[in-house]
Amino acid sequence: MTIDGKVKITNNSVTGNGGGLYFSGFRNHCPLARLTIADGVSISGNQALNGGGLYFFGASDGDQLQIQPQVVISQNTASQNGGGIIVAASVGQVNLDLLGVQVSDNIAGTGGGLYFLADAGAAVSIVSTEIKGNKAVDEISGSGGGIWMQNRASSIPFTLTLENSMISANTAALQGG
Repeated sequence: MTIDGKVKITNNSVTGNGGGLYFSGFRNHCPLARLTIADGVSISGNQALNGGGLYFFGASDGDQLQIQPQVVISQNTASQNGGGIIVAASVGQVNLDLLGVQVSDNIAGTGGGLYFLADAGAAVSIVSTEIKGNKAVDEISGSGGGIWMQNRASSIPFTLTLENSMISANTAALQGG
């Protein structure tokens, strides 16, 4: 699935997951799930329990979320996790590529800008991306103002590549501003 062409996903609200957009890789005997967001898409002002701007659920090895240049994810709110983006991978290894993206001024209990939870490893690449002004505000679990990541698989690798990016002015109530 591809979303491009200056699409605006704004001012949506949901009591569950994915305020602006919810994408699930769950399917039976189908090809890998891939979501690409590109070409000036704006995801802003959305609210949810988890994934204020975007909730991506990966369910198979190789599922991929790719966000390309000139995409802005800003001013989204999640009362629990992932103000801007949440990637949850419960079964297979998921790939996340952020290339030339702005993730700014999002708020969540944990993981203000980006929240990434993997149960089976992951490959994350953040290139030429700005993650700034995001907040993790929960007084009990409020970690990762800009980025919060965890790999719960002890035997499967989680790789993170950061290149030519800026992570700045993020705040957290507890750890990892």
